[in-house]
Amino acid sequence: MLAQVIFAIPMGLCFWHAAKHIVEDGGQLWTSKLVGFGVSNLVFSILTYAMMKESMFTLKTIICLILGLIIMFIQIYFK
Repeated sequence: MLAQVIFAIPMGLCFWHAAKHIVEDGGQLWTSKLVGFGVSNLVFSILTYAMMKESMFTLKTIICLILGLIIMFIQIYFK
């Protein structure tokens, strides 16, 4: 419980600043949503592999990671 109290406010502020900067750069709120989706897929697959020893090298997982990276690429590089 103490960890949630200690980290909740700084993480909330980090999220707010990140979304603010992405919206300022991209011009739309959708950009931050889709970049967040791509990053969360990447982080989830790495942490699942590291902590739970589940393979991230199945065809389905690799296709999802590639699609997430494509979504992030489109949102970042196409204005």
